[in-house]
This record gives sequence, structure tokens and C-alpha cells, in this order.
Amino acid sequence: MRKQNHVGKKFTTLMAAALLAGFVPIGMLPEPSYAQSSGGTILVAGNTTLAGVAMVNGTIMIQQSMTLAANSELAAGSFIAAGSVLNGQRVKKGETLSSVVVVTDNTVLRPGSKLASGSVFGATTVLGAGTTLSPGTVIEVGSSLGAGTIVTAGSSVNGTTFDVATTLSSNTPIVVVSSLAGGSVIAAGSTLANGSTFEGTGQLSGSTTIAGGSVIGAGSFVAPGSMLNGVAMATGAVMEQDTQVVTASSLGPGSFFAANTSIAGGSSLVLGLSMLGPVTITGTVSVASPALLASGSQLAPGTQVVTGSLVNGANVSTATSLATPTTVQQATVLAAGSVLGRGSQLAEGSIIF
Repeated sequence: MRKQNHVGKKFTTLMAAALLAGFVPIGMLPEPSYAQSSGGTILVAGNTTLAGVAMVNGTIMIQQSMTLAANSELAAGSFIAAGSVLNGQRVKKGETLSSVVVVTDNTVLRPGSKLASGSVFGATTVLGAGTTLSPGTVIEVGSSLGAGTIVTAGSSVNGTTFDVATTLSSNTPIVVVSSLAGGSVIAAGSTLANGSTFEGTGQLSGSTTIAGGSVIGAGSFVAPGSMLNGVAMATGAVMEQDTQVVTASSLGPGSFFAANTSIAGGSSLVLGLSMLGPVTITGTVSVASPALLASGSQLAPGTQVVTGSLVNGANVSTATSLATPTTVQQATVLAAGSVLGRGSQLAEGSIIF
């Protein structure tokens, strides 16, 4: 899995070079200078898609639930927290892996998990807004840094070393292996290609709005900072019984839904929400952040899939409305702005990034 496809890489490099002329205005980059990378953190300012596998050079602590795409690898020494789902199997108590585990089925890592150095994020994994990485991030050829990305002093982009912090005014394809110094911000819409590496602690932030008429199934977890039926949840709570949502409620990042949950129309699913049981959509529900749907999910007729989505392994180049029921059988990511039709079902292991 780690072997590089040199033919494909050469093609990607040529393609990126051709795109560069159209995306990067002449004179946008400063004159080359020499500077050392500075300390600090790198922030993902919006949902960033991994266009290929990404290597982990250091330990990453999971602060919020994260679903890993197929073909990800968990290196020996990785810790899987209780409540996680590893290749479809629930982890009842925390365990440290003694050997490499390849992700072949639904895998959701709960807060407290950590990825050891040498782990790999599979293609189509999505880094949620607010993810923070330590300095030393390497951006491989074939990547693209979105407009609005901030590169701090000491960063090197396409062979140019920045001596002052600079905001990229347009999408910038990477044609030379680049690195970002501490304090840099990777903007929404960026992609990180095969071989990109990063270190540090991952943190997701955001909230999900659940409309009145929804039901939160027994066993679901409402994270600290949530507001449920007008009551602030300072410490978080596990629902002891099915709970009716009477007034629109806000669930904090790290919340998860157990079986028997139903989500009413008008809800907006945003960031850090995991499905630890099948969830039924009882009305049209917007996906305000990318959603990774687990195998076995059902998309109802009328579901609106926007450009940039990936449905059963096929890229969606033009926004479309599904005319027939669609069963999720392989990699499926709904881009932000998609709308789940009434009667859709999200299988266990699905996650809203």
C-alpha cells in the first residue's frame, strides 16, 4: 500500500504543473528566501479531503470520534479506546494494538484513541474543521492548497520559502514537495495527496442541530456543551431511554447516536457526529459538513447529492437528485450541501465530519 506509483505520480506532477498557470497569479509568491521552520501548530480551517493515503509521522490523539476510510492502517502501538468500532467489531475495553491492523470495514475511533507513528489515513478520509497538527507537515505533489490558506514564515511552497506570513489568494496546486511551518492554516477545499505526512493532535469542533420531532435513542451520548430541549449539558450525558426532542437542540462535537434514533426534517448535521447504531431520517435533512456513510446505509429517492460527492466509488461531477433507492456498498462521501431524502437510513459507523 505504501509503494509509490511513479508513472501515476509523474502524470499528476505534469497535470498539476499545467493547472498551476491557471490558478496561481504571476507575482503572487514572494521572492525565495531562507528561513527555519518555526514551532507552533498548523490548523485545518475547513473540511480537508485526503486525495490519497497520508502517513502519520508522530502520535495523533483523537479528541473527537473519527471514522477511518478503508485501506487505512493502524500501526502497532496505536491505542483503541473503549466504545470504538474496529472493522465492524465493538471494542469493549481499551486496547493497544500489538501489530498493524488494516481497515477493511466500518471503523470509528472514539475520543481517547491514539494513532501511533507509521499509521496511514486511507484515501477519502476527511479532516474536520478545527483539526490541529504540529509543525512539520509535508504537502506532497498532487495536493492543492485552497484559497485562503495562510503560510507562515519558514514555510516552503513549490520551492519558495516564505519569510513573512502570506495568505494564498487562489487555489495553489503543489508541484514541488512543500512544507508548512507552525501557525499555518490550511483552508477549506484543500486536498492532500499520496504520501502527505503530518504530526500532532487532531481536534474536531462544531455542533449538530436536531429539529423538534426527532428521537434520540437510548444509549446515545450527548457531549458537553450540548443544549437539549433547553437544558445545557455541562458534563455530557448518556440517554437512559429514548428521548423526544421537543424544541430544536444543539449537540456538541463528540456526540453519537445509538439505535432507534430518528432525525426529523429541518435538522442540520454538522461536525463530530457518529452513528453507533442505525439512524432513520424522517424528513429531509441537510448535510452541512461532509458525511462518510457506512456500508449498508440507504439513500432514499429525492436525496440531493452535490458536486464533489463520492457515491459507491463514483465521483459526482454534476449535482443530482436520486431517482431510486440507493444502497451504500463501498466508499461514499456526501459533500457539504447534500440533502438526505425522507426515509434514508444511516448505518452504524457513519460519521458527519
